[in-house]
Amino acid sequence: MVDAFANHAYSNTVVSSLMDDCRQLIIRIPQLNFSHVYREANKRAECLARLGFSLDVDFVLYSSPPEDLISVYEANCRR
Repeated sequence: MVDAFANHAYSNTVVSSLMDDCRQLIIRIPQLNFSHVYREANKRAECLARLGFSLDVDFVLYSSPPEDLISVYEANCRR
């Protein structure tokens, strides 16, 4: 995805419209920088993505981190 956003000539008929919309939003954010991070190096983001995918509602606001995320964070700190 990082390469696709960086390369304005990138075209994919399935997601082109969505990517064009994202590019227009990206232009509005000054000093924005994208970089690729392997999933193995960012377990917290992977955990949040899995959690979000499994939700039955569109929006959740947590007053404290989800339990699954705390265990991933603690495991990452022990390394």
